[in-house]
Amino acid sequence: MRKSTIAGFGIVIGISATAAADDLPLELVSVTAPVHPGGVVTLIIQTSPGAMCEGNRQGHYGNDYSIQLQSRTAGTDGLVRWQWSVRSGSHPIGIRGVHVTCVAGERHAALDTTFDVQ
Repeated sequence: MRKSTIAGFGIVIGISATAAADDLPLELVSVTAPVHPGGVVTLIIQTSPGAMCEGNRQGHYGNDYSIQLQSRTAGTDGLVRWQWSVRSGSHPIGIRGVHVTCVAGERHAALDTTFDVQ
């Protein structure tokens, strides 16, 4: 299992991602952080071109990973991108989790990361 911390200017700050792979590369490129209620989260990962990726994220209330990320196929550059809106109001302030899995033939990988709603 490989653990990496990615830092950037205004897009990814102090967000960590943990990836487990069985010969399929998978890494976090960026995740919007922080995001404000009513804002939009953008999650970008990179894997092998043609890999099929999907995932789940924590809902607005509670800690269940109840909201599914639509299945996407990595492009020729290996990038996969998801976007979703964060509800406005006082919930879900705090750190929320995302779990992504990718498969290409017999190879697979998983990645866990977070985004911060402030």
